[in-house]
Amino acid sequence: MNSKWIRFGKNRIDSEKCMICIPFAGSGASLFAGWQRVMGNEIEVLPIQLPGREERIAEKPVTSIDDVVNSIIQAVVPVINGRKFVVFGHSMGGLIAYALTAKLEKEYDLSPELCVISASSINICTKKQKVSEMNDDELIQELSSYGGMDEQLLSLPDYLKMYLNIIRNDYKLIEDFGASEKVKVHSPLRLYSGTEDNLFDKEDMKSWYGLTSSVVTERVFEGDHFFIKKHVEDICKDVLENIRNGDN
Repeated sequence: MNSKWIRFGKNRIDSEKCMICIPFAGSGASLFAGWQRVMGNEIEVLPIQLPGREERIAEKPVTSIDDVVNSIIQAVVPVINGRKFVVFGHSMGGLIAYALTAKLEKEYDLSPELCVISASSINICTKKQKVSEMNDDELIQELSSYGGMDEQLLSLPDYLKMYLNIIRNDYKLIEDFGASEKVKVHSPLRLYSGTEDNLFDKEDMKSWYGLTSSVVTERVFEGDHFFIKKHVEDICKDVLENIRNGDN
C-alpha cells in the first residue's frame, strides 16, 4: 500500500492493531519518528503526513478539516483492513482525530478501540482575533506565547515565511470547524494535558466530556503545550496499556 498521506516505516510491522497519528499545527509526520520503536510489534504506527510540509512541502495545503478527514480515510481504511485501531491527535491533530473518528463510525462502521485527544479542546479557538488573520509579527508573538516558535527560524526569513503560512492555513482549518460538527462518538476517549500548558489546561479538556457514549479517562503530563515531544515513551506505553485493558 502506497499513500503519501501515511509515512510508513521502512519495514512494515506485522501486527493485529494500528494507530493513526495526526500532528499538531505546523508539524508533520516526523513528529512521530521513534514511536514504532517504543510500540514494538504490538501496534503499527501510521503517521499522517498533511500536504504543505516536509516531503509534501510543494503541495497546496488542504483548506478544510472535512477535506483532510476524507483524504485520511481514503488512505487508512485499506490499511486498517479489519484490524483493531487507535486514533491519536495532538492539539489541531486532536480535533482532526475526533472528526476522523466520527466519520469512520458514521459512514464506514469502523470505531477505534481508543481515540486519544492530546492538548486540545472542542472549543479550540476562543480568541476574538483569528490567528489565521494575524500579520507576521502578531503570529510570531502568538506562537511564542505557548512555545510554538522555533527561535532559529527567526534568522531564516524564507523558511520563517513558509512556516508562518503553514500555521495560518492550519489555524484556518481549526477556526472553520463548526459547532454543528460536534457529534457524539462511540469510541472511548483518552485525554492528555500538560501541567504547564498555557494554551489548553486540564479544565479546557473537559470540553470533550459528553461527546462520547463510552468512557472518558485522563492523564496529565509534565510540560507545556508540546509535552508530547518529551514524553514519547510514556505516551506510547500509556496507549498500549489502555488498549490491552480494553481487550480484557
